[in-house]
Amino acid sequence: MNRRGFLFLGLSTSACLLMGHTPYRQWQVYRKSRLIFVVSEMDEVSLRLGSTIAPALAARVPESKAMMATAATAVDVVKLLTSAQLDVALLTSDDAYEALQGAGRFKGPAAPLRTLAAVGSSVLHLVTLSGQGITRVSDLKGKTLASGIPGSPTETLALRVLEASGIDAENDLRREPLAGAGARAALKERRIDAIARADLVADDALRELAGTPGIAIALLEHDETMPRIEAKYGPVYRRATIPKSAYPGIATDVGGIAVAHLLVCRDDFPEEKAYRIVKALAEPHDEAMLTRPLLPFHPGALEFYRGGSTPR
Repeated sequence: MNRRGFLFLGLSTSACLLMGHTPYRQWQVYRKSRLIFVVSEMDEVSLRLGSTIAPALAARVPESKAMMATAATAVDVVKLLTSAQLDVALLTSDDAYEALQGAGRFKGPAAPLRTLAAVGSSVLHLVTLSGQGITRVSDLKGKTLASGIPGSPTETLALRVLEASGIDAENDLRREPLAGAGARAALKERRIDAIARADLVADDALRELAGTPGIAIALLEHDETMPRIEAKYGPVYRRATIPKSAYPGIATDVGGIAVAHLLVCRDDFPEEKAYRIVKALAEPHDEAMLTRPLLPFHPGALEFYRGGSTPR
């Protein structure tokens, strides 16, 4: 996407569409007077996180006039940052890593990205119905899986877990591009055998499914695939645990894999602005991220995490 494309800007009380005929200089003036962070429309969780972050930043840093914009895909999000049309974005850790490497679907020059904060994690849920003879990922061979919207974080992570489990996603099972309510309805009606969904733990929609009378769900453990995924795709995920208390009817904790949602910026983003953003969010941080970060931290963010004063 370039300046002839468009951005949908989510505002608190209204929305505006910046079309291709907007003069480029006028757009540059507009965006420099506001903190506009962009999110992929394919990333449902980042959209939800962004809708919380934008008003929080606008309230805590009023001069930022923070707002969220959306672009069609993560590739479009990265293009907006690399072309300096925007400075800040929400990306999943796997997309951010590949963009920084100029690899995968971001093949080309390395994107000049730096981390501001990790604002959440989505854990892959592989959901099936109890009593169907599906107790491990390998049992999905020959079955029908709702693997999420094509190009979504859910699909990316699900395909990598299947691959690491020895399943050819094109030949060993049937995949349906279903997500959300459509996928849950199909599972309840037994038109599919399982759902892949990368979301926050204790997701309300899955809790509702698990609490449906006559429905007993099971979650497939898959954290054992982590070494094989990391060997091929890099250190982009983390092991996670879905506690049994997260969903009705789950008897034991389930090991899974999580993808982080990162607030990132261009490497030339002003240090003072970066510091103020991170301070306003006041997100808890993982010391391991500071010593071995997936993406280099922006100096302004590091200053906050290390307890320093506002950069001058």
